[in-house]
Amino acid sequence: MPTITVNDITMAYTDQGSGEPVVLLHGLGSCKEDWEEQIAALAAHYRVIAPDLRGHGQTSKPKKGYSIKQFAEDIRAFADVLPLNQFHLIGFSLGGMISQQFASTYPQRLKSVVIINATPSVIINNWPLRKMFWGRLLTIRL
Repeated sequence: MPTITVNDITMAYTDQGSGEPVVLLHGLGSCKEDWEEQIAALAAHYRVIAPDLRGHGQTSKPKKGYSIKQFAEDIRAFADVLPLNQFHLIGFSLGGMISQQFASTYPQRLKSVVIINATPSVIINNWPLRKMFWGRLLTIRL
């Protein structure tokens, strides 16, 4: 499995197929392996690249630096190193939030963007949402 060092982390990723590049971003607490079925199908027509995001899978897990903007900067640096001048970006959940940030900051880098099951922001303004949010964070840490 290849890795690339960007910003302050080493990112693990898969890279299969050939043709126009498609970058797949997984959800919170997940990893690149969640895309295995899609990679197999898409790699027949595209170069499919799926990184493990900061703090996920086999990518470095720094104690700080977790924000949607930081994730998007990691993807920009990742694309610069490969190099991917323009690519299709597909993001699920957290990956969709990162894709929205990336698209608004670097629209010239994208051929297309697909957002799956994501929201533009998370506003935690009541007790049930706080409980769910902290429960998910605890689950991820465990």
